[in-house]
Amino acid sequence: MIYRTIVCDKGPKDNQGKATVWHLNRGIFRRVVASAADRNLAEIKKALQQSPLLQDLTISQISKVAMAAKERFYQAGETIIQKGNPGDFMLFIRDGSVRCTDIGTGARTSDVVLGPGACVGERALVLHEARAATVIAETDTTCFELSRNAVKQLLGSLHDVLDHNMAMNVLR
Repeated sequence: MIYRTIVCDKGPKDNQGKATVWHLNRGIFRRVVASAADRNLAEIKKALQQSPLLQDLTISQISKVAMAAKERFYQAGETIIQKGNPGDFMLFIRDGSVRCTDIGTGARTSDVVLGPGACVGERALVLHEARAATVIAETDTTCFELSRNAVKQLLGSLHDVLDHNMAMNVLR
């Protein structure tokens, strides 16, 4: 649909060679789109609230993060983050699972599998470091991505909260 455009449908026709044309009132169309957007935003907020990293944020702050988040889909086996690359985004896992491999430097550590509610890439983003691990989708995975710019704009004043939550995750 294109606003204020005449459309000629040359798609499938019935037996008499006639086409079917639908008319959708602008007000109804706007309500349908707004309703779908509201449902999607509510789902994003619910998924973000599962993350321990964001547990201390207010509903208003979570809403702002949800509006800035971009949904990303990864197929099983797809590399999401490559160790050593710049940390310019972080991801919150909505569904599916990822395997973190080649973690850190020095002594070999075992792989870590993360699922819904977990986040990856926050350390490199917050500390302005290169990626410390390779992250691969174990299953088909849906994530919400926050760019460095979005984190800085939305959570800049919450840097201490993020640092505290990251430290707590390390201690667990």
